[in-house]
Amino acid sequence: MNINTEKQYKDVLNRIEWCCINRHGVIKNVSKKDQSIVSSAINHFFGLKGQWWKKSESDESRMMDVEFAHAGDRPWHWCGKTILFKDWKLREENDEKIKSTLKIGETVDFIFRGKKFQGIISSLNKSAKIIIPGDQNWYYIPYSLLSKIQKGL
Repeated sequence: MNINTEKQYKDVLNRIEWCCINRHGVIKNVSKKDQSIVSSAINHFFGLKGQWWKKSESDESRMMDVEFAHAGDRPWHWCGKTILFKDWKLREENDEKIKSTLKIGETVDFIFRGKKFQGIISSLNKSAKIIIPGDQNWYYIPYSLLSKIQKGL
């Protein structure tokens, strides 16, 4: 790595706002063209275990904010907090609550491409895998779009 690049990523390191010192933080208002510098800075700091996620106002925006952590597949897995992705964390927590109420083999209603369907849950992973009897297609439906069929009404 040349000296100019090393100086650039050290400038990025100086802009870190820490959530958990040396483990989880944010760098705000980074130019999207500097993604490689941010990546180099995080790799310099954490090695290959460092993970980072970017957030920008829109695809056309030239600026982004970056949240990073020492390890984990979500920004909040390190310390339980997130700075930039509170809406994402809330969605996943809500999905986990819904998922905990569902069982494989249970019948559910869901909407797919504007049409309402009734199907049977075949697996529960990142989304529910649903099969409709007589249909050859599998449907992968987010938990928030499922509703249980009420029996005995």
